[in-house]
Amino acid sequence: MPQHRFCKICGKDFIPKSNSKGIYCSLKCSYSDKERMKNLGERHRINVGNAKRGKKFTEQQKIGMRKPKSEQHKINLRLAKNGSWTGNKNPRWKGGVSVLRCLIRGCFEYRLWRSDVFKRDNYTCQHCGNNKGHNLNADHYPNSFADILSKNKIKSIEDALSCVEIWDINNGRTLCIDCHKKTKNYGKA
Repeated sequence: MPQHRFCKICGKDFIPKSNSKGIYCSLKCSYSDKERMKNLGERHRINVGNAKRGKKFTEQQKIGMRKPKSEQHKINLRLAKNGSWTGNKNPRWKGGVSVLRCLIRGCFEYRLWRSDVFKRDNYTCQHCGNNKGHNLNADHYPNSFADILSKNKIKSIEDALSCVEIWDINNGRTLCIDCHKKTKNYGKA
């Protein structure tokens, strides 16, 4: 039978839990005990919350968590946060190719081409024959989308709209997502 105890800090009458030492009535009182906190030390105080959540860290991990960031790392974080590395200022900039592809694929003409290809193929994958409804892709074939863009030197949305080869439904086929991923040009452009 559990015994009633009195909290060391607030004096409240309480019944300790089975896994408790029974000195404090709550965590709040436990953390407000200045003597106890002084003895725990800073490292233990940081990890008390992690231990209660079931996380255990090795000494090497603890050191890595407190590792100071280099000055270059801090500069890179600042640049990324304030937008100084957006667009052509980013070191990975490749001339705005992805933006053009997104513009072309988002335009009304592309959606028309896509729906015309689906209707012609009766909403059925041309490789496996499955009728998967909304899980279909329109694939440029035999001339891939990337090849058309590079061969015709398309640099703007106006160039793309005037290029007949992109909008030719005979240069398209309906594929399910799985079959489309198996093609050699998937994800190229």
